[in-house]
Amino acid sequence: MVNTFYKQKNIDASDTANWSNSWIPIGGRTSDVPSNSSDNESYEFGGTYNGAGFTINNLTYINTFSGNNLNGLFGSVIGTILNLSLTNLSITTNSMKTGGLVGLLKRGGKIYNCSTTGTITSTNSSAGGLVGQNQSTIFNSYSSCSVTASSVAGGLLGLNQRSVYDCYSNGSVTTTAINAHIGGLIAEYSTNPLARSYANTSITIGDGSSTNYDGGLIGRLRTDMNNDSDNYNYWNIDLFSQGKGSANTNTFKGSGKTSVELKDVTNYGDGWDFDNTWGFGSDGYPTLVNKPNTWLGVNTNWDNNANWSLGVAPSSNSLSTPNSTNTFF
Repeated sequence: MVNTFYKQKNIDASDTANWSNSWIPIGGRTSDVPSNSSDNESYEFGGTYNGAGFTINNLTYINTFSGNNLNGLFGSVIGTILNLSLTNLSITTNSMKTGGLVGLLKRGGKIYNCSTTGTITSTNSSAGGLVGQNQSTIFNSYSSCSVTASSVAGGLLGLNQRSVYDCYSNGSVTTTAINAHIGGLIAEYSTNPLARSYANTSITIGDGSSTNYDGGLIGRLRTDMNNDSDNYNYWNIDLFSQGKGSANTNTFKGSGKTSVELKDVTNYGDGWDFDNTWGFGSDGYPTLVNKPNTWLGVNTNWDNNANWSLGVAPSSNSLSTPNSTNTFF
């Protein structure tokens, strides 16, 4: 792991569609030549990547090598990715752990204020619009991707094994296998907490019938949702009637809302912050706004206001994980 800081501006990645070796994910590969490479989680990205509010547009990634899991802009991540938007991405793969932004977010990593739009198609499992498999912390992020996978397909996340705060999905999810695990927000949920998040996601099941693990919010629920999940998570019942798969017996904490109800601020729990974190977009649904203060890295002076997204240097220099009351610092 290398603790290095990276900052970008707008990137037009259209030419990746013409690359003979396609895009090589950042982290998680033993070689930059796909035919000679295999995936390795320990080849992780461990720095800080700050998109600084800019966009990477039209990234194309095609992986036809079955030994190459960990697919996305990033493959394996133990560092921090923040303030980054991926738009019009196109990912096609036949292997596991595929996300628009990250294939595998490892324990200790963080994703903050990131988003994805585009198309993700996998003939394998563990695919999500933002992350394929999450073992750490994701907050203030969303996906509008169209996700298709054989199984374990989620609008935001494929397999979730850690923490998710203030996130949403408003794309679509399709599975191509019978009895697949499919969720509007998360395909498989095995660790708490999930707080202040929602799914406004259309769901299509391979053979048109119930999979037993299909849900508007969560497909397969492998553990009880604890008290942190009382911070009111929702899904659109006009798009999918049940919040979790019918075969799940663990405690589920989520509420179904109609399209009209999702557009009404009075239908959200007290934990939702519509002053500093959430607002309503032009489509009438909740969207993320007014992000907390984040480091921009103009120079190395902590007290320089130009280094901070809100133009004011914070009094604390400790980066902390959010809790049920929010905030990044």
